[in-house]
Amino acid sequence: MDYNSHTKGCMSPMMWGIYAGKRHGVCMEFDYDKIQFPEGTLQGVIHYRRTMEQGVELDSSINSDSLSHFIIKHRKKIFFTKHISWAGENEFRVLNNQTDYLEIKNAITNIYLTLHDSQECFWVEKLVGNRIPVMYFGYKRDSATNYAIPFIQNIHEYRNDMEKSILPVIKLDDNLKSIFHLK
Repeated sequence: MDYNSHTKGCMSPMMWGIYAGKRHGVCMEFDYDKIQFPEGTLQGVIHYRRTMEQGVELDSSINSDSLSHFIIKHRKKIFFTKHISWAGENEFRVLNNQTDYLEIKNAITNIYLTLHDSQECFWVEKLVGNRIPVMYFGYKRDSATNYAIPFIQNIHEYRNDMEKSILPVIKLDDNLKSIFHLK
């Protein structure tokens, strides 16, 4: 999920480091309203807690017929709560035990990569053609402070800029400094 109105979910360095093989992966952005969730799907944001309770105790009277009801009743504790050390993930979770896949084809809005000239990038571009925008996620440097500010740009525009040796440099105004808590 996005972190706030200025920081998209794809901008998490931690996520690229942990889940994308140190930047050798992709991040897909979805339009939540276009995802076709099958009936019975459990979904929601993860709640991060400083302290975790013990696991959920299964009563010995629970059988296969009442297990689904038990799981649904305790779903927040079982599936949607994690220790605060994972809060940087900003996770939204989807679970369904009735289907093998989630139909997302019409819900993908962008695909993000951090390497504009990698095999992964060229493979993704070939796979999606012009149907889905492929975006480059990188950092621009503020010339005065040397801060690295995250940015997103269409991968083709970024490559063109790199071919023309246009170095991505920005000037931090007061608004940007406020957004990134640099004041």
